[in-house]
Amino acid sequence: MRRMPSLHALRAFEAAARNMSFTRAANELHVTPGAISQQVRGLEDELGQPLFVRVPRNLRLTDAGRRLLPTVSDAFARIAAGASSLSEQPMRGRLVVSVLPSFAHGWLIHRLGDFGDRYPDIEVIVQAEPRKVDLNASDVDVAIRYGRYASGQGIHVEHLLDETVFPVASPTLLNGSKPLRTPQDLLAHRLLHDSDLRQPDNAWLTWPTWFAHWGLRGEPSIAGMGFSDTRLVNRAASAGQGIAIGRSVLVKIYLAQGTLVRLFDEEVNAGAAYYIACSEARRHDSKIAVFCQWLHEIAAEF
Repeated sequence: MRRMPSLHALRAFEAAARNMSFTRAANELHVTPGAISQQVRGLEDELGQPLFVRVPRNLRLTDAGRRLLPTVSDAFARIAAGASSLSEQPMRGRLVVSVLPSFAHGWLIHRLGDFGDRYPDIEVIVQAEPRKVDLNASDVDVAIRYGRYASGQGIHVEHLLDETVFPVASPTLLNGSKPLRTPQDLLAHRLLHDSDLRQPDNAWLTWPTWFAHWGLRGEPSIAGMGFSDTRLVNRAASAGQGIAIGRSVLVKIYLAQGTLVRLFDEEVNAGAAYYIACSEARRHDSKIAVFCQWLHEIAAEF
C-alpha cells in the first residue's frame, strides 16, 4: 500500500501556499512559523522536490507546489464537506458574497459556474459593492476586498491573490500612426487614470510613478481621461481610447481575448493584494468553508 504523506504536513503546506506566508499560516493553525517550516520541509524531503522558492520576506510556489496545491485544497474541502454532512449544517442554502464590482466582473464571474457545478445546492448571491460591510452584523457570509480587510474584532482574514501591474493598450494603438515601442512613446498618447486609486498605497497604479521609474523627460498628462471604476478604465483602453495601467487579476480576460496587449514586457508588484474575510465565529460553517477553499484552489490555478 502506498504510504500517505503526513496530514499535518499537508495541512501546513496548504495553509502556507494559500497565505503565501509561513507566519500567516502559523497564525491560522495556532502553531509557530518554525513548526510550519519544519512540516513543509519534511513534506518536501518526502516528495523529493521543493514546493516553495524561499526568498527574503516572500514565498513563491514551485511548479511542483502549484500542481500539488489544488489537489490538497480539494481534498481538505471534501473532508470538510463530508464532516458537515454528518452534522446539523447542511451543504445547501444561500451564501451571500460581497465583492468589489471590478473583481466580480474581471475575475469571479468567469469562474463561479465551477463552484455551482460542484455544490449545486448552494445558492451564491453576489453583491457587487465597493463599501466594506459589517460581517458580524449583516447577512453577508464572505467578503473579498483589495487591500487587507480590517482584521480583529471577530473578523477572520485570508490572503487570496497577489497582483502585478503593467501598461496595456489596444492592439490598434500598438502599431498605429504613433507606434508604442518604448516608454518615451507614451508622451504622444492619451493616458487613462483610475481616479479611485490615486493613493500613496497604490503608487504603481498611477502614471507619475511609472514615469519616474523610467526616468522619462516630460510629465504624464493629467488631463487624459479619469474613471471612478477600473472596469471603465479597461473598457476605454480596449476601445483604443488611451493607455492604461493594467492590473494582472482584472485584465487577464482582455489579454486572453486579444483586446488588450501588454507594453514593454515590464511588470511590478502592485504592493496590495486581494483578501477573503468572514466572521471568525462562522469561518468553519460548511458553506463558508467550502467556498473559501474553492476560492483558494481557483486562485492557485490562476
